[in-house]
Amino acid sequence: MQNEEGQNMDLYIPRKCSATTRLITSKDHASVQMNIGHLDELGRYTGSYSTFALCGFVRAQGDADSAVDRLWQKKKVEVDSSNRLSMNLGGKCVSLNYYVVVCFGGLC
Repeated sequence: MQNEEGQNMDLYIPRKCSATTRLITSKDHASVQMNIGHLDELGRYTGSYSTFALCGFVRAQGDADSAVDRLWQKKKVEVDSSNRLSMNLGGKCVSLNYYVVVCFGGLC
């Protein structure tokens, strides 16, 4: 709900799963939201990113990796195809394919 100035007044705004378009409820503690940074041709972060939310159902089925890959394949049509991808999640750097570099905490 919005007030007269157009500010959002709701205490909780549910998210939608990017893979299944299901609503992610407040009780879905297995859900995750990822901000995936865009890189230039030299591998430097450009300051822009894509956000994907995955519900616990997708993660429990073991489809999260393929869902993120499918979502990125669809998203890279909108983003310059020469951009590469990195996810800052907090730990190690893992290469999933030639488009995706996953960074778990720290720099790749």
